[in-house]
Amino acid sequence: MLDLYRWHLRARRMNNPGAIAVGFFFLFAPPTLLPAGDQVHTLTGHGSPVMALACTRDSRYILSAGRGQVIQWNVRNGSRVFTLIHPGWALSIAVAPDGSQFATGSDDGLIRIWRLDNGGLLRTLEGHRGLVVALAYSDDGTTLASAGFDSVVAIWDVAGTEAVRLLRGHAGEVNGVLFSATGDTVFTCSADGTTRLWNTHDGSLLQVFRGHSDSVRGVAHSRRENILATCSNDSTVRLWDVKSGECVRVLRGHSDAVSAVAFSPDGRFLVSTGSDRTVRVWRVDTGETERVLRGHTDWIRPLLITRDGNHIVTGASDATVMVWRRPW
Repeated sequence: MLDLYRWHLRARRMNNPGAIAVGFFFLFAPPTLLPAGDQVHTLTGHGSPVMALACTRDSRYILSAGRGQVIQWNVRNGSRVFTLIHPGWALSIAVAPDGSQFATGSDDGLIRIWRLDNGGLLRTLEGHRGLVVALAYSDDGTTLASAGFDSVVAIWDVAGTEAVRLLRGHAGEVNGVLFSATGDTVFTCSADGTTRLWNTHDGSLLQVFRGHSDSVRGVAHSRRENILATCSNDSTVRLWDVKSGECVRVLRGHSDAVSAVAFSPDGRFLVSTGSDRTVRVWRVDTGETERVLRGHTDWIRPLLITRDGNHIVTGASDATVMVWRRPW
């Protein structure tokens, strides 16, 4: 199976995009609206695979990232609010809890912090040696975590430009990063087949979750039940007891690599996406498939559930973003 990150590097060499100027401009182009079914909007505007998604805390806007651009969309009506011209590939994205800024991680190893209201570049963070494919803000917005192909997890003070701590221990690229509610710990998942829990203050390793037989691509945490979900190239989703580190359930249904997972706000449902072009909705209590959503024509990579729980948002290699009605 072709890894999407390596695919985009080959595509970049083939297209030879060269230097891309950083800029910001507004567009008000209506999306393609689907009048019936589970899909609310199909959003078109990317000319390449959609690599990352993020949502504002008020659930009004989503941001999608790909080659050379980040697009902000209005969730309610699907309109495009703005397009930010981004150097190279924007591979990861996260919005600060207060909505004042967002961060992007790129194929040049840099993290860029932008103003959300006007797209102004605030600062650039240097430290990674390789693609930056995962970003997350702590709930209080004071800390940013980043990870990528150099196998290092960096913890940053949002107000500064230097990493305050580097977490080392993964034996492969780190594909996902996620803060706990307090910000004292962070979950990471890696191509080495493990998911890890770290203390962000002293960098100590608290827990290792082992069970997947291939690269772990995504991680999600249900704070209500303290259950961890991971997904892998081994086509499975696993649920874990965070305290014990034990796997409590294996979810099978995808026919190929599973790219991302996300819990519904109430923790009752889990959503997963994968290279089999499906979005699967699972009941957490039973592990049964509640719904299968279809619409994308290529590998689905990023996934999010809006904070109000009303919409599922997916992005894919078909260069589209799809907004789905919640099926629960």
